[in-house]
Amino acid sequence: MKNERPPRPDDPMVWSTIRKEPDDTAVEAVWASLSDRLETTPQLAPRIITWPWSPALPGVSRRSPRIGGRAVTTFATVALVALVVLIAAVAVVTIGRRVPPPFGLAAPGLIAFDDGGDVVVVDQDGTRRRELTSGPAVDVRPTWSLDGRMIAYWSVPRGETVARLMVMDADGSHPRIAGTKELGFDVSGRPVVDWFDIAWSPDGRFLAFTGGVIGRPQVGIARADGSGSSLIGDPDLLGQTPAWSPDGTKLAFRGGRADRERGVYVMAADGTDIVRVTTPEQLGDGGTFSYFLPTWSPDGTRLLYSKMVGEQHPAAAVPFSAYRIIVVDVVSGIETPLSDDQAYNDYPVWSPDGSRVAYMQWKGTDPSYSVVIGADGSNRTTLPIPGWNSLHWSPDGQAVIADATDVSAGIVVSSLAGRTMLTIPLTSTVPTAFGAGAASWQRLAP
Repeated sequence: MKNERPPRPDDPMVWSTIRKEPDDTAVEAVWASLSDRLETTPQLAPRIITWPWSPALPGVSRRSPRIGGRAVTTFATVALVALVVLIAAVAVVTIGRRVPPPFGLAAPGLIAFDDGGDVVVVDQDGTRRRELTSGPAVDVRPTWSLDGRMIAYWSVPRGETVARLMVMDADGSHPRIAGTKELGFDVSGRPVVDWFDIAWSPDGRFLAFTGGVIGRPQVGIARADGSGSSLIGDPDLLGQTPAWSPDGTKLAFRGGRADRERGVYVMAADGTDIVRVTTPEQLGDGGTFSYFLPTWSPDGTRLLYSKMVGEQHPAAAVPFSAYRIIVVDVVSGIETPLSDDQAYNDYPVWSPDGSRVAYMQWKGTDPSYSVVIGADGSNRTTLPIPGWNSLHWSPDGQAVIADATDVSAGIVVSSLAGRTMLTIPLTSTVPTAFGAGAASWQRLAP
């Protein structure tokens, strides 16, 4: 959030705002906060908050709508409600401008990225670099929460066999472990890079990620406050790269135990009601298509993903696997291609308002570049972003940022007009075993 000067105590606007009836959202937010605190107070609550999904986390029981399992007297209720209203009114004054809903256009804030195993942030113009993490652990893949208040990242302590999913405040304070996953190692003892994806729930309370072990991935869910994590869904489906629906009730993921089962799946946020939304198809050589990186449209009606459509492109001087960018309607299952099948098309991402899609394209010997296209397949343009990059939109939808392909390339930001706006250099000269230069852009209130 932007730093704003607090109002003076004698400002008449303060008192007029306090006397003003607060909006329902502020009341509900404060009420939820107070309820959570009361429920976790030992004197009032003989049990702790429950994990609402299955399987349950150890020591966690189902949440009760009653405070501490006891009825609150009418007098206490009235007093508490009055206090909530007063605090909510003051909150209207102190919290300043709100971030827009988790999906949609917002103002661009800080850019976070990893550099040499530390999480770094810079202003949107690339200036005022400051490190938020340091030390011997390798910290990678920083990802902003959708309200711009927290950063999640993966931390791999040197010499250990477990990666930790960490969460910290926007200024780097209050780091805590939200979840863990095992690392794989090759015959030389070097760690095998598995999926280090992070997906924030729209309300910022949970994180989804690829958990499990090498060769047996499973969708993992963790509480952002560090109070627990769990693997959900069918363990035999080998779930990977989960993505939250805009309303927070569903998760899309890549899954499938065997080639014929692989595809994009959707399940409820508790791991139940698993449905495949893509139709399995076969290649001429008997293999099946692969599906990668499903992401929801901001309106929650469609899923975007890349799909392998050939082992190699026959006309290319350098053989490569051909991928296509596809959009599927979640209800009807109708798939609509947004790219041709004559290139390696990958890393598709929706624009914040859902009107456009950006993806990376490579045609063998040609230089790679990034493509922006309308969600209906119209108005195709290219951007001067070289290398095989994961792409991300700026919160205001006016630019695309690309992860660094190597430590010498830096992080590239390009406007939609095709002009390279900024290159953010990396200070490290040697990449970590888990890469370097993965970027994420903070959302702020306009």
